[in-house]
Amino acid sequence: MIHNINKFRASKFAIFIISIMFLLCNNSAKSQTAELIYVDSGAFNMGYNYPSNGEWWYPVITPVHRVFVSSFYIEKFEIFKSQWDEVYNWAINNAYIFDNTGNSKDTNFPVYNINWYDAVKWCNARSEKEGLTAVYYTDSLKNSVYRSSKIDLKNNFVKWNEDGYRLPTEAEWEKAARGKLDGNYYPWPSSGGSYTEHLDSSKANFDGSNDPWENDMVPSAPVGYYNGSQVPSGVDMANGYGLYDMAGNIIEWTWDWFDSDWYNNIQSVSPDTKGPEDTASGAKTLRGGSWHSGEKFGLLCAFRLSEHHPDYTGAACGFRCVRRDKNSSGFNNSFLKNQNSVLLNIYPNPFSSLVNISYYCPDEIKVCLKIYNINGQLIKTIYDYKQTKNIFYLTWDGKDNSGNELSNGIYFIKIESKNHIPITGKIHYHK
Repeated sequence: MIHNINKFRASKFAIFIISIMFLLCNNSAKSQTAELIYVDSGAFNMGYNYPSNGEWWYPVITPVHRVFVSSFYIEKFEIFKSQWDEVYNWAINNAYIFDNTGNSKDTNFPVYNINWYDAVKWCNARSEKEGLTAVYYTDSLKNSVYRSSKIDLKNNFVKWNEDGYRLPTEAEWEKAARGKLDGNYYPWPSSGGSYTEHLDSSKANFDGSNDPWENDMVPSAPVGYYNGSQVPSGVDMANGYGLYDMAGNIIEWTWDWFDSDWYNNIQSVSPDTKGPEDTASGAKTLRGGSWHSGEKFGLLCAFRLSEHHPDYTGAACGFRCVRRDKNSSGFNNSFLKNQNSVLLNIYPNPFSSLVNISYYCPDEIKVCLKIYNINGQLIKTIYDYKQTKNIFYLTWDGKDNSGNELSNGIYFIKIESKNHIPITGKIHYHK
């Protein structure tokens, strides 16, 4: 009798263990591990390519301009609490000082209440913890790793060629968010019509998405879980690169200082642009929108939030990391190895008042840039001087050598230099 009871108890215990394993497997969508996703190199159209309806934010995210970004790796998920804690606990025992400890609803929810300075320091700590070279330093000499205090880092305080963790630039973030879908409103197929027509509550956690956490004091969702309907056997809601929460849940810090007129600056089309060196705004750019985004333009791939200084913390503000692809050939090797002058970018194109032209000069030579009409007649000599090896930026106002405004139509730019193959490009002028 006792033997039978023991067999019965053993059987019940086995069923209990199997049940627990089943529950764990079916809740696997609710627990995550850190993972980096590869984003290939190449140019993409950055900015908002739809007409204005008088939106206040429209001038900030236009004009569309083509930007080259070298390959890199980006976090599959927003940084979640257990991931933050592991690095944070290591860091405070290794000379790091943070302003904030980081908050979250649970271990697999995104960490928030992190200011920009702490996000940057955490990236350095994660690099050092994993035996990688830290990328952020306290000055341009790059001898002292940035581990404490609030320093408004400049672009030349960063070892960009190292493969340690860092915040994405705006260009990197937007390229990753688009998931190979240039010209779409959101990280999912969403082109044409109005951006409000393409909103999908199954693909992003935003104010009004009716997810299971909608009524929480901080209604963030577990990273990668969206509105709670995604289960292991369901449809994968990642974007084209396999990234989650690039729209909604928690808005994300980027590296760049915010400049409302940056997209009209010719430097914005330089390869691997890192944004302005600093700005009068004193604000860093945040991307992606959050659970707080009631007005859905905040979820647009192109939207740039500009109102927060780097010491800002909030319950809807977090980040994710990127790392350089050390095997990347980069811009200079893959595009300029023929050692000829290269026309990099013409934007906006078509243009109505001013077009920006960027080109690469491979060595110290005399370079001539000329504009021709469709009949091959010289219209304008923009530049005819000796230059050093570098990337250069010029503008043209649609006028000829005499200062006369030209007619609407197609024109051609030609770059000529001694012993180099001439380069041409097409420009559409429509005033």
